[in-house]
Amino acid sequence: EAMLMSLRKLLGVNARGAQTSALSAVSAVASRIEEKFQAYYKAFMPGVTSILMKAKGRDNMKLRAKAIECVGVIAAAVGRETFAPQFKSIMEFLLKTQGHGLTADDPQQNAILMCCARICQCMGSDFSPYVRMVVPPLLKAAADSKGAFMQDGEDDFTNQEGYEAVDFSVRGAGNKRLVVNEAFLQEKAVACNMLYQYASELEEGFFPYVEATAKIMVPLMIYRYNEPVRVAAVESIPKLMNCLKERAEKAQQPLTAVSNLFSFAFQNYMRTMTLEADVGLLIGILESFSDAIDLLPGPMERKLIDEAHRRLSFVLSESNRRRNERALEYKNADDEIREEIDEENEQEDEMIGYVGS
Repeated sequence: EAMLMSLRKLLGVNARGAQTSALSAVSAVASRIEEKFQAYYKAFMPGVTSILMKAKGRDNMKLRAKAIECVGVIAAAVGRETFAPQFKSIMEFLLKTQGHGLTADDPQQNAILMCCARICQCMGSDFSPYVRMVVPPLLKAAADSKGAFMQDGEDDFTNQEGYEAVDFSVRGAGNKRLVVNEAFLQEKAVACNMLYQYASELEEGFFPYVEATAKIMVPLMIYRYNEPVRVAAVESIPKLMNCLKERAEKAQQPLTAVSNLFSFAFQNYMRTMTLEADVGLLIGILESFSDAIDLLPGPMERKLIDEAHRRLSFVLSESNRRRNERALEYKNADDEIREEIDEENEQEDEMIGYVGS
């Protein structure tokens, strides 16, 4: 209690560093105690929103971003009933801020994206009226190819700020160059994750954007330049299928669109599960595939079953190979290494459980 009251006072201090630290601390507390923060909501929310409204100018970009982040964390912690009275005013402020055209280096951009996603988590279907304002920029960012691309090694490369290039040779294809911009890749990953979150939280309310999202996400299931992008794309497929299912059932229509989306994503499910070397990520792929199958209105087509069987047999074969390699290592390993091997084998068991399902 005493610590929280001290944080409340710091929010009102006219010192950027102190306010930034206080906002971080409030976010951490709200995230930790979740619904118990309802008791402190009226004490803290006015101070946080006051910073949002009053901290103007370029020098306060980071402070405003931290306040925006804090609002989202608090909303997700306290829930719909507590946050509802300020829901509309906060969303109007966020969208107005976004609409003013933030610069590329403004941390408020990502803060607004994350905050809106947390508010959506808090408000559920009540967030639906804002989908048309928050989703189109995410679709654009998710589809953007500026983050990474390949070119011929002989092509001219202008070393633009933020870009790095790696030259290499490919047998039979000559010299190639990979050009990467980590900042753009991060923006793409954030956008993909936000689309996943909205599809997950809004269900039928996300229906108007299912087709556009699927056209972007399915190719990204095998996106080789960024792991978080691949993960978000793979995890989004069952959520998008569920959006279609909820819509069709409400309208008492056939679930044809659900089956069509599964068929559209199927080959990239097969590719990513046989290309992925990380067992932890492979578990996520298999879980997503299993969830997608569960949403189908009927059994899979015979040709898809046969293809899945071939791919899953390969996954099991690779798992056995890794186990055999660890068994040889285990014989001469010390206790610490043996513990690591046991943990890796437990992860293999979890993965096999999804293969069996």
